[in-house]
Amino acid sequence: MRVGIDIDGVIFPWTDAANRAVSRQFGINVTGDHEHWDWLKSQITREQWRWLWSEEGQKKVFDRPTYVYPGVQEAFGRILDAGHECHFVTHRDPTTCGMATTRLLAKQFAGHSWAGLHVLRDSPKHALMKWDVFIDDKPDTVMDFLTLTRTKVFAPARAWNTELAAVKTRRLVRYEDPNEVADWIAAR
Repeated sequence: MRVGIDIDGVIFPWTDAANRAVSRQFGINVTGDHEHWDWLKSQITREQWRWLWSEEGQKKVFDRPTYVYPGVQEAFGRILDAGHECHFVTHRDPTTCGMATTRLLAKQFAGHSWAGLHVLRDSPKHALMKWDVFIDDKPDTVMDFLTLTRTKVFAPARAWNTELAAVKTRRLVRYEDPNEVADWIAAR
């Protein structure tokens, strides 16, 4: 199978890393789950948001190769080891985050082989190639896959994507444990 795995919100806890970076940089206390996709943006000033996406801010957020959600290393390692054509796909700035992305994957999935790493600025993930399975946390991306493709989609249950729980289709699984994804793929 051709499997696409998003990074931020699936492997890497961007919300926690961004909260921490903003809190440290500006001496404020930003904590907790992001209640919707633009939650952090609504909690900080425009200047703080611009800093977050500056080269300095992105480095402080993304250059954390040991920082991952519990269980993803083992679960996604199982998928990689099963010989599927796995691609990591992320919307990050390739010029400022490409190396940090590579370090994260090298640290978390050393010894495993994967087919590709795609660090995209704006391109839609569903249009990159024909996917059998895609794992992503962003509601808009999940809905694009469900509307525009025949891909089986897995979305980790996160506070910012609760609306996906109401989507009723066998092509979407909103999971709590990443082993649910690995088990489903292993059964195919």
